[in-house]
Amino acid sequence: MFSRLIQFLQQRKPITARKTPRRPKAGSVILRVEELERRILQPGRWDLCTIFDVNFVPKKHDGQELRDGMYWLAARLYSESCLMQRRQPFFDALWHEREEGVSAT
Repeated sequence: MFSRLIQFLQQRKPITARKTPRRPKAGSVILRVEELERRILQPGRWDLCTIFDVNFVPKKHDGQELRDGMYWLAARLYSESCLMQRRQPFFDALWHEREEGVSAT
């Protein structure tokens, strides 16, 4: 799943990309369901609702597998080479537009 996401981003080259695990919000239906199913690992730990933390047990994955995958994804997604692959088309277009604007005047 995570490697497919990296491949998708390399093909589409969005200038920015953000990875976050789904996080149940206080008072939400998702939170109530996960509490009833006893899938919240540390109830009330809102400090564990960052872009890196996994504070629930997924239905289709092992929690540790999801956590490891999120760290693996972050290491690749925010690496210098991956950032440049996504940003280079933007900067190329920007400089192309600037050069055309200068030569048109």
